[in-house]
Amino acid sequence: MKNRVISFYSKIISFLLVLLGFSSCSLIDPKDEYGVPSAKFKVKGQVVDAETENSIGNIKAALGLPSEQDGVKGVYYIDSVYTGKDGKFEVDIRDYPDIRKLVLKIEDSEKEIFETRVDTIDFTGSNFSGGSGNWYEGKAVKDLGKVTISRKEDKK
Repeated sequence: MKNRVISFYSKIISFLLVLLGFSSCSLIDPKDEYGVPSAKFKVKGQVVDAETENSIGNIKAALGLPSEQDGVKGVYYIDSVYTGKDGKFEVDIRDYPDIRKLVLKIEDSEKEIFETRVDTIDFTGSNFSGGSGNWYEGKAVKDLGKVTISRKEDKK
């Protein structure tokens, strides 16, 4: 008798849960997704001499994130490339899609003839393309065109 009463109350509770929208099984197969949302940020351009406007090859272009820790501001560079003979470069990073500003550092790390140039690249309002509709938002591209760097002055 006790089992029948418990079974009766179980059926009533199950019926009420179904009416409220709760179910024990889903008709749609759930997808497991791990990780965090991400997007690719690409910066491209051509490094040229500020005086002659000639392309400069073998110049390092590094892309990073501004950071602050214990009140000390800095930049965490994630990826870098060297320009080709034509001075062109394309550097990208993949990170959280809410990033608005990245730091680009152009430096002559081998010949040390040119000054280092550091610029902030603003991705605010950028449109992402090619996203998957899930965790991957897509790619945002900034084309800087010609990026000029100056020669170092001789200090005598």
